Amino acid sequence: MNRYIIILAILIVVFLGWVYYEKESSTNKSSIKVGLVSALSGDFAFYGESTRAGILLAQKDLQDLGVKIEVIAEDGQFDAAKSLSAAQKLVNVDKVRAIYSDFNPEAITISSFIKGKNILHVYDAAPVSPLKDNPLVYKSYIDYVTGCRSVAEYLKNKGIERVGVLSINLEAGDLCTEGVKNVFGDKAFVEKYNPDITDFRTQLLKLSQNRIEAVFNIALPATTISSLKNMRTLRINVPFVVSSDSISPDIISQNSALLEGVVAFGLTPASDDFVRKLKEELPNESVGYYPAAALAYIHVKQMALALKSCNEDESCVQNKMDNAQPDNVIGFGGFKDHIAQFALPIQEFHDGRFVTVE
Repeated sequence: MNRYIIILAILIVVFLGWVYYEKESSTNKSSIKVGLVSALSGDFAFYGESTRAGILLAQKDLQDLGVKIEVIAEDGQFDAAKSLSAAQKLVNVDKVRAIYSDFNPEAITISSFIKGKNILHVYDAAPVSPLKDNPLVYKSYIDYVTGCRSVAEYLKNKGIERVGVLSINLEAGDLCTEGVKNVFGDKAFVEKYNPDITDFRTQLLKLSQNRIEAVFNIALPATTISSLKNMRTLRINVPFVVSSDSISPDIISQNSALLEGVVAFGLTPASDDFVRKLKEELPNESVGYYPAAALAYIHVKQMALALKSCNEDESCVQNKMDNAQPDNVIGFGGFKDHIAQFALPIQEFHDGRFVTVE
C-alpha cells in the first residue's frame, strides 16, 4: 500500500511540475522581446545608460497594462561594426521583434540589416536615410533640417545676413546645412570637416574671409567645445549655434564664460513628473541625460503596444506606429512620415545658463 502512495505522490509532483513549466513557457512565449543597442561603455555610456533606464521604466509601466516585454541590451560602444554584430545577435539568436538604438552610424547599419525582416526599429539619431524603403523603421531625436532652419530664421530676423557652417562629414552635417541654406541661400558659406578633427582654425579663417556674422556647428560635445575655443582664440566673436545636447552640464560648469552668447536648439527637457518617477522607480539606475531616457521610454511603450495588438501583421504595426498619440513626457507630437515631431525651442546662453528666446 505504501508503494502505491509513494508512486501517487511522485506522479502528483511530476504533474505539478509540468503545470508550472507550461505556465512559465506560456508566459515567456507571450512576452515581447525588445532589443537595445547603445553605448553601454566608453565615452557615451552616460547616454546609453540613460536610454536603458527609460526602457526599464517602460517595462514596468507596460507590466501594469498587462503587456510583458523582455529587454535584451547589447553594448554597441558607439561603433557601427559592433552595433551591427549586436543587431545580428538580437535578431538571429534572441529572436527579438523590435530594436531601439542610439546614434548615427548605428541607425544606418542596423536599419540596413533588418530591411525585409519584419523587425520594428526606432532609432534615436539624426539621419533620415534609414527610412527609405523601410516601412517598419522610425526616426526619433532632433530634426536638424527644421532646427537649423528655425535658428537661421531667428538670426536673420535679428539682422544677420551672412553665416558660416562648419559641416561635419556625416548626414547630420548635411541636414543642418540644408536647413541653413533654406534661409540664407548663397549667403551661407560651408566648410566641411571629418569627425576626428580637433583643430578648426583653418576652416574658421576661411569662413571669416566671407565676413560671416554667425557660425553653425552641429557636432559631438568635444568637437563643439573645441571649435568654439578656436573661434574665440581667433577673435571671431559672433553667435555660435549648436544643438543643446552637445552642451552637457559638465561643459557648462567648466566653460561658462566661453559659452556666453551661444545659441542652441534641441528637445524640450523631460517633464518633472517623468524625472521624479524615474528616480523613485529605478533609484539604482544611472541617468546622465534625461531626454535620452524619456525618448526610449515613450518609444518602447509605443512599439510594445503596437506589437501586442498586431502580432505579426506588418501593416497593422505600421498603422499603430503612424498613429501614435502625443506624449508630454518630452513633447512628442506624433510621427510624420516616420519622423517623430517635437517642439525645438531656441535658447541663448547668458549669465551661466540657457534662456529660451523663441
